[in-house]
Amino acid sequence: PVARSLNSDISFFGVGGKQAIFFLGNGCRMVTKTCHCGDVHELSISQRDFQEKEKQRKSIYESFIKNRQPGDCSHVTDSDGFVNRVIGMEKRKEHFTSVLISGVSDQTVTYLKENFDVWTRQLAHTYHYYLHGPDGNVAPEKRQSVRLPPKLKNINVTVRMECGDEVKTAVARRRR
Repeated sequence: PVARSLNSDISFFGVGGKQAIFFLGNGCRMVTKTCHCGDVHELSISQRDFQEKEKQRKSIYESFIKNRQPGDCSHVTDSDGFVNRVIGMEKRKEHFTSVLISGVSDQTVTYLKENFDVWTRQLAHTYHYYLHGPDGNVAPEKRQSVRLPPKLKNINVTVRMECGDEVKTAVARRRR
């Protein structure tokens, strides 16, 4: 079997992640910055774009990644307040990954509100597995996997859900 954690081909997880996003909503922005790079990398995808590419027999999982400076929201309309607020917080962070899902159906919003603690905890466990692999919860002296740098040992997954004036936030701390 092939190990599918941080040292693997990210596209193995990327395709499933995109499918999961479209299960929740019809559009997404994935925004990331590493501590080793001054640029922010942003990918915007929509279900409509995927369907168009599929009709034209184009590769549906290829898209343009915008490179920009932290805090630069010149490509976002003023009416997209949530995206503007998230981009505005970028300058205060050395590194981050944000996944912004839009077009979430009323039925899905209800589920997400009612089960907020459960799915945010599951998301943190999934991310923890991706970073640390199957030995992620094994005592350090018994691990067989490669040791990670100290910055990657403790990961906080913050989920913020905005529905009109209602805001829910959860922080799941995963320790290795």
